[in-house]
Amino acid sequence: MSSRSPGLGRAIMMLAAALVSATASDPEDWGPAGVQYGRLGETVILTCPGAASGMAVSWHRPGARALPPGSVTGQRELLLPQADPSAEGDYSCRDRHLDGRPLGSVTLRLGHPPIRPTVTCRAADYENFSCSWSPGRASHLPTRYLTSYRKKTLTGANSGGRLLWSGEVGVCEQEHPEVRRCVVCGSEFWSEYRVNVTELNPLGASARLLDVSMQTILRPDPPEALRVESVPGAPHRLRVSWAYPASWPRQPHFLLRFRLQYRPLLHRSWSMVEPAGLEELITDAVAGLPHAVRVPIFPSRMPKSSHTTVSHPRFPFTQNAGPPWSRRLLWSPWASSPSWSWPLWASFSCCCGCGCGAPGKARPRSRGS
Repeated sequence: MSSRSPGLGRAIMMLAAALVSATASDPEDWGPAGVQYGRLGETVILTCPGAASGMAVSWHRPGARALPPGSVTGQRELLLPQADPSAEGDYSCRDRHLDGRPLGSVTLRLGHPPIRPTVTCRAADYENFSCSWSPGRASHLPTRYLTSYRKKTLTGANSGGRLLWSGEVGVCEQEHPEVRRCVVCGSEFWSEYRVNVTELNPLGASARLLDVSMQTILRPDPPEALRVESVPGAPHRLRVSWAYPASWPRQPHFLLRFRLQYRPLLHRSWSMVEPAGLEELITDAVAGLPHAVRVPIFPSRMPKSSHTTVSHPRFPFTQNAGPPWSRRLLWSPWASSPSWSWPLWASFSCCCGCGCGAPGKARPRSRGS
C-alpha cells in the first residue's frame, strides 16, 4: 500500500459526494412512494402526507394495533421515541374533525446508516484488477455502492515537501448490483491506483479509499486442466500435464513459471522439479502407492517486491469412494473471505500403476486452511 495523498483523496471524495447527492436526493429512488426510513434506537417523526400545516390528525395502525409505547401525537406529526423494530410497519392518518376522513399512509422502515466497507483488491493478470467489498455492518435497509478509481500521477510537492498526486477519475465497473465486486480494465502494471468504494442507503453514505499497486496485488489464478496419468509398463513413472489459467494473457514479457511437486501420500516431504513447459514425466514414483501431485504457479520476471514465495502449508484431501488405491483428488476449500497467498496451485493424486488419468479441478488456497 502506498501513502495517502490528501489532494487526491479530496478530489475523489468530492466526486463521490456529487454522485451520492444525485443518487439519494429523491427518497422514492429507494423504493415505493410512501416509505419513510429512520434510525434504529433514535427518535423518528412521521408526517401525515395528506395533511395541511396545522391540521389536527389521528394516527392508526392496521388491525387496530396500538401505537408504539411512548408515541406522541402532534398536529400532523407522530413522534416515536427510541424507535425499535416493533415500530416498523404501516401507519395511516385521518382528519380529526371531518368524520375521520382518511388523509394518507406511511410505511416506516428502520435501520442503520452505513459505515465504511471493507475493501480488498486482486489482479488475476497484469492488465486488469478487481476489488471486492463487504459492508461494515448490516444496515437492514436498501443499499447501493458507488465505485470509482483514479490512477495516481505524481505532479510535484508542496512547500512542506508533501508529494502531490493527480489523475483522471474512472468508474470501477460493477458486474451486477447484487455482486459486491467491480473491475478496472486496461490498468497499467507499473502504476498505482486509488480506489473509492462508497456505500449508500437512505440514511447516508460512507466511503473507503484504498491505495493499490498492481505489483503487490497480482495473484494469478491456478493452473487449469491438471492431469496425472500412469505410464503402461512403467510402474515408477507418472505423466503430468496442465494448462495456463484462462485469465492469464500469454505474452512473452510476462510468462508464468511452474513447479511440479509430488510425493507418496504416506510421505511428508515433497519432491520438486521445475518443468520447461506444461508437462513433465515423473520417473521416480513408488510403485503401488498413491501419489499426491500439485503444481504451484509463479510469475516469472516479476519485480522483487512481488510476494512470490511462502512456506508450503498443510494440504487436506478428500478420498473418492472406492478401493484404498483408487484415484484421489486433493484440494483446499474456499474460505468465506479468501486471503490470497503464494503459491497458488492445482493439485491431484494418483496411484502409480493404477490406471489413473482424470483431470483435477484447480482451486486457490486460502491462508489458514
